[in-house]
Amino acid sequence: MNKDRKLAIIRITTSFVAVLFGMITVFVGGQTLLGISDPGYTIFLPLLIFNFVMGFLYLITGLLIWKSHKKALPAARTVFLLNLFVFLMISLLYFSSDRVAMESVIAMTFRTGVWLVILMVIRFNRKK
Repeated sequence: MNKDRKLAIIRITTSFVAVLFGMITVFVGGQTLLGISDPGYTIFLPLLIFNFVMGFLYLITGLLIWKSHKKALPAARTVFLLNLFVFLMISLLYFSSDRVAMESVIAMTFRTGVWLVILMVIRFNRKK
């Protein structure tokens, strides 16, 4: 398999992960916002709204990655930084109050980690 083909597979896979992650985020967040689903722990509404909105940004970023758009890297960087910022904020809230559930901290850790990997893959792919 040639280098261009490998890079295309990596790009498409990264795009798929971002889009799938966005779809799941919008679906689960929407169900929770509408009261259709209850996660079984304390819901911090600002975080729920943030994640729901971010789900749409995940979808858009995934499509930019798929199309190798010049804005894919800045979009992924923005998604990562926003997730990192919110992760830090809810971590502070978790340790200083009872407003945020540990599950929310774990979920934001996961989201931030996923987007760090996506960002790194895009940067690596771009350099090749």
